[in-house]
Amino acid sequence: FDDTGLAAGSTHSYRVSASDGNSTSALSTAVSATVAAAAPPDFATEMEGASPSLWWDLDDGGTTAAAGPGTSVTGTRVGGVTADPDGPMADNPAVALDGSTGYVRSNSQIVAPNAFSESVWFKTTSVRGGNLIAQTDAASGAGGNQDRLISMDNNGGLIFSLKAIGIPGRFGTPKIFLRNQGPVWNDGEWHQAVGTYDGNGTVSLYVDGQLQGSVLGTVDNPDTRPQGMLTSYVRTGYADHTDMQAVFGINFYNLKWPASDYFDGSIDEPAVWSRALSASEIQSLFASGVGGEAAQVPNVAPTASFTATPTDASVAVDGSASADSDGAIASYSWNWGDGTPNGSGATASHVYTTPGEKTITLTVTDNEGATATATRTVTVTGATTTTGTIIEAGSSWRWKYDGTAPGAGWNDIGGDVGSWNTGDAILGWPASGVTTYIDTFATTAERPLAAYFRKEVTIPDASQVASLHLSGLANDGVVVYVNGVEVIRENMRTGTITPNSYADSARNATTAANNPFEVDVPPSLLVDGINVVAAETHLNYRATRDMGFDLSAELTTTGDLPPGNAAPAASFTATPTGASVAVDGSASADSDGAIASYS
Repeated sequence: FDDTGLAAGSTHSYRVSASDGNSTSALSTAVSATVAAAAPPDFATEMEGASPSLWWDLDDGGTTAAAGPGTSVTGTRVGGVTADPDGPMADNPAVALDGSTGYVRSNSQIVAPNAFSESVWFKTTSVRGGNLIAQTDAASGAGGNQDRLISMDNNGGLIFSLKAIGIPGRFGTPKIFLRNQGPVWNDGEWHQAVGTYDGNGTVSLYVDGQLQGSVLGTVDNPDTRPQGMLTSYVRTGYADHTDMQAVFGINFYNLKWPASDYFDGSIDEPAVWSRALSASEIQSLFASGVGGEAAQVPNVAPTASFTATPTDASVAVDGSASADSDGAIASYSWNWGDGTPNGSGATASHVYTTPGEKTITLTVTDNEGATATATRTVTVTGATTTTGTIIEAGSSWRWKYDGTAPGAGWNDIGGDVGSWNTGDAILGWPASGVTTYIDTFATTAERPLAAYFRKEVTIPDASQVASLHLSGLANDGVVVYVNGVEVIRENMRTGTITPNSYADSARNATTAANNPFEVDVPPSLLVDGINVVAAETHLNYRATRDMGFDLSAELTTTGDLPPGNAAPAASFTATPTGASVAVDGSASADSDGAIASYS
């Protein structure tokens, strides 16, 4: 429960009751709390004031963990360590660990005095446990003398453990440990764990600024007196728990606990001090992390604004007047209101296929993920559309089916397919069901899995294209490209496609014909002049009885397009003289060009 929106300096009293679903307890004794008069300083300022001997902010990316202000020990990210943009503090990324190889280790040792504190922020939903922070004499990897561990068990509880001086017993080296078995902390939220040893026998564990418990020992009792380390390497996210199993109850479970030495979750702000932090210092560190000045500044949503200028069938939009008062606009998305793909960029343009009122919506997103929208209605006129078939079914294609990979750029403009075969669709086999038979192999075992097809089409003015619709048949699987960009795949698995990729399932010719693939190609992929439509088909098994490919394409254009070529008009006179005749066709004419020949 978070009681928010309270006045600074005000005091509030709270009582709680508990229920098991059948009975409800009486209210507890009241506990009072006073709201701070002002927000605490930001976490970085609080940390600098606490003067840690090691501190990694972990927001710098790369393989090196930079030393925090006032410290000098750097670290190295090892294995599966990636960025987590959602850190515990505002505008403060963390690192995510993969739970099997990822951790961060110090590049050099620190002085490890008797009294110390160590702190780390963590977030996880794992039920395999793992180490949050530890000190060791091993620079990296397993083995070595592991000490001063704050770890999570499989249940989500925390354990703070130190090695003691006493004589080894049944479970190895004696341990001083504090096991926080009540609350669980693997709830997917950020928490801060702090472990301290005061040098006089008292070990304490804090979570989220609250004391979870203390072990009160004496420096005269070897079983409650830490061994201590003259120097140590610090690591977060992984430690070898092999000789610390008594802490985790191996005598009860007789198995490794926690299940993993590696922590599967996010880590941030690991730090070590050469003294025991006080309870008030620990509370201040947590408060500055969750409620510091930086955390108290909420992101302000951006404002969306744009102009729209229609010209005949097209409209030009400009959203550069959109703004974000506390950051920057990260993206623009234009919904044209006609079902076509959204546009992007601060400025954009669109051509409509029908006249009338059009509703345009701009959505802007800022660098913190907040969004805002603005809507305008425009009227476009003079929209003329022309739809024609630019690839007929049964057209001629360049094709390759020989077991070798196609050359680079085979599916893009400029690709060299001069050595490929040419044939009319349907291309495939058996001979009785196709126009061009491409299976030239002696046995089915020799058949390649992939066949490749390519066709060039000319588009005079790509800016006037409203849509390009492709449809066709293919079996077993197919991937289609326009100018080198994949536009559809059917019956093929996700990921990279190679000449040795299989189709997901076998499809016969009838199934392929009754279930054609169809896709609307984004006009933005097209260019003025030559464009390339290409495809690769893949077999589900080499002995399949049939394989086929065909594709047709319809192009819809808008605006004042150049008229198509008008056929000439033929006219002539004939003058016979005896056995001869004189003809004159000079009256023939071509309204949009010239007569090129007479026959």
